[in-house]
Amino acid sequence: METKRHWFHESAFTLRYLQIHVVKPVCLRLEFYGCSEVCSTILQPPIPSTSLATPANTNNEINWCQQDMNYKFSEILSLTGVTIKGNTKPDKIINFNILYQNETTKEWKLVNQSFRYQSTYTQMTYWFTDMFITHGVKLQHVQPSMNDCLQITFIGCQSGCMNKLGIEKNKVGITFHDDGAFLNSKPANGRLNLNENAWTPFGNTAWLQVCLPTSQIITGVAIQGQGGKGDGYVKTFKLQYGYSVKSLYD
Repeated sequence: METKRHWFHESAFTLRYLQIHVVKPVCLRLEFYGCSEVCSTILQPPIPSTSLATPANTNNEINWCQQDMNYKFSEILSLTGVTIKGNTKPDKIINFNILYQNETTKEWKLVNQSFRYQSTYTQMTYWFTDMFITHGVKLQHVQPSMNDCLQITFIGCQSGCMNKLGIEKNKVGITFHDDGAFLNSKPANGRLNLNENAWTPFGNTAWLQVCLPTSQIITGVAIQGQGGKGDGYVKTFKLQYGYSVKSLYD
């Protein structure tokens, strides 16, 4: 039975309710990936791509001076923010970019935010608009300047936030609902690797809703079809999410 996984590398989200919409009669089993932790942990510093870079200090800060630099973490993890301290002249402003490496394409992508350090502040913290799952980051000066150094700490989840959330194992507190139009199985049969008939909706459109016991960060989904001959599986789907069934977002 083939399993297809889709990772939300650049658009992880926090929620309690998930609703997946499918078209045409299909068979569906699924599992979501993520974590329940709040991703605000100070992470172990990444390793610079060159030995010429200044080593990280005991506060998990990397010392970044003058040149653009690539860094690699010891494992794939989730990034949610960055804290910046400076060693600059009074009233100095340093503008820079942060890029991350997409784990699927291996391309470097720009974090679509403006980052600057102002020496009038002891410390500045930026929270990213989106959470990124990555192995590497790149720091890039907008206007390079000699003798300007920053101490940078990354914030996020060391785990990568890529654990199964328990749908496959029917974890206590997880409930399933659908639009009531299914052929020969109930909503709870829409669980990955279940040795029974998969959730099989009837008609051209249908939805399956998963309610989690607490708010979770979602980073990916795995889906399967029925298995065996004539394997029916989802080729196209739309995912909605939210904290309430009355306020779901695409």
